[in-house]
Amino acid sequence: MNIIINELPDQETETEILSISSLEDEMSVVDSTIAMEMDYSINYTLPMLHHICGFYNLSYSRVKKNDLVALLVEFEQNSENINMVQERKRLWYYMQELKANKYLSKYIISM
Repeated sequence: MNIIINELPDQETETEILSISSLEDEMSVVDSTIAMEMDYSINYTLPMLHHICGFYNLSYSRVKKNDLVALLVEFEQNSENINMVQERKRLWYYMQELKANKYLSKYIISM
């Protein structure tokens, strides 16, 4: 008794594969946006957000915290601003390191 199994080739076309790929990219962007909004909302105070907006030259007067968070996330998600965002994160990291140093912390003004 011989059993013959016919395997069918994948029915997915290239366009279906590309659409699945683009959908995954969109979901990734949405996930990172939500994560950034939660991070700013939970871990940052309004004055800290004002400092970040000041660094980016964004107007922040008379803006509620939730609106300010949305503005910052939109700015930081824009691919044109990637260099400025990386610079801000690097400089903020350096400031935290200086504040943590016993000797140099005397010379850093707190934000």
